[in-house]
Amino acid sequence: MIPSYPVLDTAKYLGLLILRYTDFKISPHLVGYGGSCRARSASRRTFMNTLIDLLHEIKENFRKGAYLNEASVRAQIVLPVLTKLGWSITDPNQIIPEYPLKSSKRKKGPAPKVDLALFNLSDTNAPQGIIELKRPENTSGDEQIFEYAYHTGATTAVLTNGKSWRFYYLQPGGSYDDRLIRTLEIEEHDLEEMAKALIRYLSFKNFQSGKAIEYAQRDQSQRKNQMRARDAIPHAWDKLVEGDADSRLAKILIQVTSSISGYAPQDEDVMAFILSLRDRDATAFIRPSQTPFARKSTTSNGPQKKRHTSFEKKERRAILGEDNETSRKSIDRSKSGKTLSFTFKGTRHEAKNQIDAYAKIIELMERENPGFLDRLAPELSFPKTKALARSEHELASPEILEKQSVTIQIIDGWWLYTKIGRETKIKNLKIACNVAGIAFGKPDGLMVDF
Repeated sequence: MIPSYPVLDTAKYLGLLILRYTDFKISPHLVGYGGSCRARSASRRTFMNTLIDLLHEIKENFRKGAYLNEASVRAQIVLPVLTKLGWSITDPNQIIPEYPLKSSKRKKGPAPKVDLALFNLSDTNAPQGIIELKRPENTSGDEQIFEYAYHTGATTAVLTNGKSWRFYYLQPGGSYDDRLIRTLEIEEHDLEEMAKALIRYLSFKNFQSGKAIEYAQRDQSQRKNQMRARDAIPHAWDKLVEGDADSRLAKILIQVTSSISGYAPQDEDVMAFILSLRDRDATAFIRPSQTPFARKSTTSNGPQKKRHTSFEKKERRAILGEDNETSRKSIDRSKSGKTLSFTFKGTRHEAKNQIDAYAKIIELMERENPGFLDRLAPELSFPKTKALARSEHELASPEILEKQSVTIQIIDGWWLYTKIGRETKIKNLKIACNVAGIAFGKPDGLMVDF
């Protein structure tokens, strides 16, 4: 007869049955492992779902304009979030509001106070983390929170206006951006992603176990590495476009072009296109890093323009050609039936390529007004380069002139520097129009179609 056991000892009972009928001893906690895992998983899902529900409610209230001031942010956003994260907001051993700083550089007025100080129960002498609150429309405060962190000795900090949450790991030294872990925007980020981040850095369990600091340190280090890699992308691009027709980039471009058109492009056409990319500002296409809350001097009240994510949307494709008169290779649009045109003082002119048009326009201005180039040259002289000179050796070093075609001779012995992109050509032509007293973009002045 099988002995009876209380319901609460089911795991032990099953273990004894296994032992009785198989002579194999199994630990009771292994018998109940599956059930305990499912219970923990269900508990985590419940914990996560309740936090997501709260964030959704907060998001809706922001849309309605329900939060009017910093007090609302504290009472109706941050404290409820901390409660969901397992904190007891009434326990002074865990959280102290308006925590006074022991020392400060301020000589006048009352000593500043931290909005919320968070403590690790293993050491309640000083806060381990601080939270600084701002009213919903306020986007400043990073300088203040670092001052407070310095005086409290806190390791982590959160700056929030309820809508934007910024998490910092406060290691010694470094800029605001160096210490930033990540930024979360309740109106932009996925709420589950936001809930996971709040749990990771701010849950009572992770805070007390020390995991919150470990995660903060690890994530900040990863972010800094990602920033270094991001900043290196333009330099890597520069190295790619410095190659010749046998370079990896050129070969890939030829292969893909062939697959699209069914014909392999000429090496000189490929290299002309690659050369044109050198003059692009590669950093303009790099996604900006998360910047700290705006300082008062840089705060913008207007909506920011959306950054395009492709070359096609950023600017029209630029093609760099060379003038045949200088015995250099050129992309001649006239051979393909395509022409480049510009209008100078009501008269339409055609050109083989951008460089041809660029040179013809400058020559026309000199013919219209002798001595014009003498006045233009100083205006096209920049700190590191010159765009117009009497000698090509003023425009580039002998080594560059020997290896590359970067100049073209125009009227009366003047030389133009041609290793520039479309935008720079247009910029220089605008300067030329200003010197010549001609309206740029007007039919009776100069109109270009590059």
